[in-house]
Amino acid sequence: MNELKLPQISTIQELQEWEQKQHETVNKNPFIEISDTKSLQEAKKRRTALRTARTEVEKGDKVIAKKINEFRKGVIAFKDSLIEITKPHEAKQQEEINRYEKLKLKEKEEKLRKEKERVDLIRNEIESIKIKVGEAISKLSFGEVLTISDYFVSDFDFQEFSPSLLILKESLENEYKNKITQLQEEENRKLEAEKLKQERAEFEEQKKLQLEKERRLRVLEEERQRIENEKIAKEKKAIEEEKRKIQLEKERLESIRLAKEKAEKLAKERARKEKEEQEIKERLKKLMPEKEKIQEAINSINMEGLILQDRVLKAFYTELTESIESLKEHYSKALINLN
Repeated sequence: MNELKLPQISTIQELQEWEQKQHETVNKNPFIEISDTKSLQEAKKRRTALRTARTEVEKGDKVIAKKINEFRKGVIAFKDSLIEITKPHEAKQQEEINRYEKLKLKEKEEKLRKEKERVDLIRNEIESIKIKVGEAISKLSFGEVLTISDYFVSDFDFQEFSPSLLILKESLENEYKNKITQLQEEENRKLEAEKLKQERAEFEEQKKLQLEKERRLRVLEEERQRIENEKIAKEKKAIEEEKRKIQLEKERLESIRLAKEKAEKLAKERARKEKEEQEIKERLKKLMPEKEKIQEAINSINMEGLILQDRVLKAFYTELTESIESLKEHYSKALINLN
């Protein structure tokens, strides 16, 4: 038998073309340092070209494997070497993109932070005026006067929030008017209450006499109702006790019935299991001669004795031998456990 000579992976025409394409892609898309938006877009474009070249090799993996399956491991190693042509350049370009985008993000966050500080300062000033005027309004007493506009005299620049300040002023003036109306109404209610107090005192005296009369009648009625309720309660208790005894008897009989059913079920289950175990034993006894024949067939499979010179084929043959031995052991165990 002549020694089997296999072609070197790097000499395959398709792979040589792919390798040339990888180098051309790297040459056409050199590393670029990012300094502005235009250079960022160019960097992303070059990164994408490098990534596309790499993924084309990765996607072609199955096609290559189908053609040169006899030396698959060599193809994978060569494929990895192809990927390594563009991958470092892709990684370097991606790192530069990440650096620039991180820088731009930091600048954007700083701008947003300063804008938030400016807006918060204005809003806090407006809120301070709102709180001061609100507290002054809440502390007003009947007859006191408050000038809302005095609180809005300030050199503070409210910028685009000036309309909000005018709205707040109008809202607080309405709140002040409502407070004055509320105080006036409270004063009116106070005067009206004093008038009603005298009338209520006279009414309460008459009501007190009437309530005493009603109380005495109620005491008599409650005593009558108590006696009636005690009688009903005793009768109800006797009925409930009788119901309880009947329920206990029903539960006792039901417990006896369930225990009997459970015992019958367990007996049937035990008989079924004994029958199944006997059937399994008989089946195993019948299968034993045929299982021995199958085991002899498994044992007869032998891959030893073949001498190869090619390193790749020897490795493949060793792996095949080990796989077959593993399969023999696996199916021998499965045969033993087969019922």
